[in-house]
Amino acid sequence: MCKLFYLAMSESQLSKEELLLQRAAINAQIAAIDPNSIAFSVDANIINRLGKELVGRAETAVSELVKNAYDADSTSVEVDFIDTNSLTGKIRIKDNGLGMDRASLIKGFMRLSSPDKLLNPISPVFKRRRAGQKGIGRFATQRLGGKLTILTRKSDSETGLKIIIDWNRYGINQELESVEHQIEDRQVDLDVGTTLIIENLREQWSLAAIKRIYRYVSELLQPSYDASFKDSSFDVKFKFIQGNEEYVIADSDNMIFDRAVAIICGKVDKLGNGSLSVRSAKFEIDEDISIPKSDEQQSYNFIKNIEFKTFYFIYNRPDYYDFDYTFTRLEYNKLTEIADTNAGVRLYRNGFRVLPYGERFDDWLRLDERYSASSGTNIPFGTKNLFGYVSIPDSENELFEETSSREGLIENDAFIELVAFVQAALRTARRFISESEGLYKARQQRKENEEKARKKTKRERFKRLKDEFAKGGRADLAKEVDELESETESVEKELLNELAMLRVLATLGLTIGEFGHEIRQFKQWFDADLILLSQRSGDFDNILRRLRKRFDYFSSYTAYFDTAISRNTQRELSPQNLNSVVDSFLTSVSKGIEDNGISVESETYGTKLYTCPMHYSEWHSILLNLYTNSLKAIKRAKPKTKKIKIVVGKEKEEVYLEFSDNGDGIKDDDKDRVYNAFFTRSIAYDTSHGHEDLIGTGLGLFIVKNIIVAYNGNINVIPAETGYNTCFRIELPMATEAQLIEYDI
Repeated sequence: MCKLFYLAMSESQLSKEELLLQRAAINAQIAAIDPNSIAFSVDANIINRLGKELVGRAETAVSELVKNAYDADSTSVEVDFIDTNSLTGKIRIKDNGLGMDRASLIKGFMRLSSPDKLLNPISPVFKRRRAGQKGIGRFATQRLGGKLTILTRKSDSETGLKIIIDWNRYGINQELESVEHQIEDRQVDLDVGTTLIIENLREQWSLAAIKRIYRYVSELLQPSYDASFKDSSFDVKFKFIQGNEEYVIADSDNMIFDRAVAIICGKVDKLGNGSLSVRSAKFEIDEDISIPKSDEQQSYNFIKNIEFKTFYFIYNRPDYYDFDYTFTRLEYNKLTEIADTNAGVRLYRNGFRVLPYGERFDDWLRLDERYSASSGTNIPFGTKNLFGYVSIPDSENELFEETSSREGLIENDAFIELVAFVQAALRTARRFISESEGLYKARQQRKENEEKARKKTKRERFKRLKDEFAKGGRADLAKEVDELESETESVEKELLNELAMLRVLATLGLTIGEFGHEIRQFKQWFDADLILLSQRSGDFDNILRRLRKRFDYFSSYTAYFDTAISRNTQRELSPQNLNSVVDSFLTSVSKGIEDNGISVESETYGTKLYTCPMHYSEWHSILLNLYTNSLKAIKRAKPKTKKIKIVVGKEKEEVYLEFSDNGDGIKDDDKDRVYNAFFTRSIAYDTSHGHEDLIGTGLGLFIVKNIIVAYNGNINVIPAETGYNTCFRIELPMATEAQLIEYDI
């Protein structure tokens, strides 16, 4: 009967609609045979649900389409965002892979949950391990736009194929199979490969958004900080096309890595021979070294054709870097921010990253474990100092296998050998860098000594010339040399005065900023009490006492700031009495100290503790910064007893001031960084929660150190005495007797 039925169908040449109706009738008859036996049916709306829910982010959608191009053995894929600042724009993804014929288009792209990548995990041409997952490429296009056009052609086909998919047709209450699309055989603008054109965009794409996607995809495929490394057979290009203008998307952070202190590269060739190269223009290193497996064995057994590259940075030492218009101090300061989240040595297999190697806090090469203890006495060499990658080719998946959880590689013999090689190479590189850094420091010290000698020699030359001219009877020339010397000294003095003025202005800026913060604080207090008074609620006597107390605090604070600002306008220098400046400062902040419950202790050792001639306002800036930093540290630590201690004294020909607190202390790694411009240890809490007083500018100690160094002084973080966690010690030349007489002290 079935045979007659199908024969009748064939002879009658039923239309597709009639055949579908007959299939529905047959399905109904089958269901009637056993009403307790049921099967799933699929609503066409599943396409929309999968597109929106399976592919949650635009970054994921684009990366899946790039992976599909990789799986198709492409050597190049171009992702063009055309007029995407409007929803009428389009995204075009073009690759030069194998392309699709009618059968692979129907059985692959058009079949949900196709098993093709499971049955064929290795690509036919480049033997790549397939990177795409779960067959979600089609849903990625649905996530990006409402309309998809596919143009594809295989190399052995004279024509290509075109299919247009309108995702909006997949509505509710209709069978998935009832939504059909026409495949056209036609000439396409492709020699080979596939082009996807996505229109009716779900969202607009700005240049900034495209750069974000580019970074995401670049991170997946290759290190974004090293454009020289990539799978030699695969290249990804992003373009933003606006009208007639084209912008090639690139990562602006790449330029920073051109300024690395050193570049460390290593490889193991096809014979298993390991080698290392270390290059550093700053430290004058140009080394190529062999890295054998051991003293007994030269070559490696398992790893072949692997390579690694790392960019090495030392932070908090700006003299190790050359600044110009392409690499500014602002970019240098930004580098430490990048290092906090992106530093580390990452692992790439077959051109794709393997997690978690190189993630933040992942120390798979045991650099932090090995070198953290010596960071204070030698060059720092932890994961934060290195930006790099290790690349392993393993197209047949013979050596390196992922764990069942897909979190890392199984630690077999090949993996252990790989780690051992990279560790040995980095250990050797560190030794070269450490030795060369010592030589660099010696050269810099020699240059400083030569500069001092040159300045001294300049004065001696002036004197010698004057003496020689005077002896030769050329008084006119001696006078001319004398005038030239006077002009030179005048210019030097003018430049020094200008530099001092800039420090004063910087101090004034910090003073205004601190004053503004305090004014906001007083305003909140006053407003609260005035509201209570206006509502005639609360204890009037207590409110009035509190207002009086806060007005007194406000008056003392404004008086001190008024004095500091007025003295900022005076550029005259004079010796400063440390006892007087400390007493004046503590008086001005006494109300704040009281309100914060801080116990302040001061000690004095010696008499006539006068500094060399300085600006009064500079000491205001020094003490204000040390005090506010201590206040923040104490608030973070929340000790039971809050303490600050100030000690002043003199040793030999220097006066000193030590400022201690029992806050949360300073990490060893940060003891040099705290003087860097824009470095702040303050916690950036949401200011809406009332924690704006914990946020710092990162300029205070930078200016403080500049002030002190300008007067040939020193500032250091020294071990604090028992009961305290941080101690800053400032040392300055003591005023001479001649200076005290000159300033009538």
